[in-house]
Amino acid sequence: MLDLHIVTYNKNAKYTESKLFRMNDNEELCDVLEDTIRDVNSNGKFDNDEKKVYGQTAIPAPTKEQEYYELEIYFSPKFKKEVVLIKGISKFTGVEFHYGRTVKNSAGCPLVGKKIKPGELQNTGMTDKLVKMLKDYGEKGRLYITR
Repeated sequence: MLDLHIVTYNKNAKYTESKLFRMNDNEELCDVLEDTIRDVNSNGKFDNDEKKVYGQTAIPAPTKEQEYYELEIYFSPKFKKEVVLIKGISKFTGVEFHYGRTVKNSAGCPLVGKKIKPGELQNTGMTDKLVKMLKDYGEKGRLYITR
């Protein structure tokens, strides 16, 4: 089973910057760029005054009860290729790891690549590498998130 972990290190009003690790061998894989975190208390729910804004909200960390999100390989009609789909996110559908230069390309999905400056990524082919990794680990995976 492939276990991935997003560890956030920069949260601001415009975007969220994180690192993606493969927990199986504690290897740092790439940088992650997401929309703004709106689950401010990191409990995996939009409660109190927290509101999800369609296409402008980073995925919340899983709830304590849930612990992680499931990963699967999915053929993306948008990208016309296989990508890694993140399943089980409350109030989100179609969340995929994919490349994008800035959060304008995100629409709620975690973008993967190499950070070239704050809030901007360079394509490293990580989308395809993640698909291969998931296949190598038996096409089952889990995503943990630390915000």
